[in-house]
Amino acid sequence: MQFYLSVKLLHEYNINWLWITVSDTGIGMTNEQCKRVFSPFIQADSSSTRNYGGTGLGLSITKNFCELLEGTIQLESQMGKGTTVILKLPIK
Repeated sequence: MQFYLSVKLLHEYNINWLWITVSDTGIGMTNEQCKRVFSPFIQADSSSTRNYGGTGLGLSITKNFCELLEGTIQLESQMGKGTTVILKLPIK
């Protein structure tokens, strides 16, 4: 599996934004799994805990931080191809 990190500064709607994109070439997730991963203590698939570990808090905490900073977080995933998480944070 490979990981990719991208950081960009963009100007949109008279606001400067910091875009942070983290991607992997892992197992990916279904649409249903993507809907659940931002809930605390919920993982995309409970069987993946045995294979990959984790408590299901990472994306939940990240989402809360993004919202506190008036930003957004977005998740895109394809089964068998990987997942991308995009954080969009305003620069003030």
